[in-house]
Parts: sequence; structure tokens; C-alpha cells
Amino acid sequence: AGLNMAIAQTGIYKQDIGKLTDLTVTRMDCFHGIAAMGLTILTAIYCPGKLGFHVPPPPGWLMGLEFVNIAGCYLFLGLTLWYCMHAAMRADTAATHMLTRFVRLPIPSQGMLDKARK
Repeated sequence: AGLNMAIAQTGIYKQDIGKLTDLTVTRMDCFHGIAAMGLTILTAIYCPGKLGFHVPPPPGWLMGLEFVNIAGCYLFLGLTLWYCMHAAMRADTAATHMLTRFVRLPIPSQGMLDKARK
């Protein structure tokens, strides 16, 4: 009876590790999609080289500040993409590590086997 409970408890631990990993990976996938959409929008703003097509452009110094800010946004969104990919892969690696090293099925020791034979 005790061994069956230990086996059931091990199964619950494995489910918990899987759920925690899925939570992290799902969240990072959401952040990854949002950052990719942000980069797409910034590219659409940055590539034409001016703000308005039907109105006169703002002064050059203001456009310079805008393009420097957009370049900074590129940097941070690129880091966001990198960290999202890294966090998702690290969560999967940690789950594999925990499942293979720490949460194992209980194998009875020699003493337990001898006691069960009596």
C-alpha cells in the first residue's frame, strides 16, 4: 500500500512539474508574439524615412530624435525576443532535468524486498 502511494505521489509530482513548465513556456510565447508584432510596426514606421505623407514633415532635429528612439526600441524588443526564447528553452531544460534526476519512481531497496518476503 505504501509503495502504491509513493508511485501515485511521483505521478502527481511529474504533472506539477509539467504544468509549471507549460505556464512559463506559454507566457514567454505570448511575450514573443507581442515583441515580434512591435518590431513589425516599428519597421513600418522606420522604413519610409518620414512621418506623414499628406502633411509637411516635422523639422529634421525632431525626426532625428524620433529615429534614435525607434532604434532604441529595436534594441529592447530584440532583447525581449532573445530573453523569451531563452526563458522558454531554459524552462523546458529545467523540467527535463527535474523529471530525470529528482522525480523518479520509487524503487524498493533490498531491505524492503526482504521484509516483503517474510
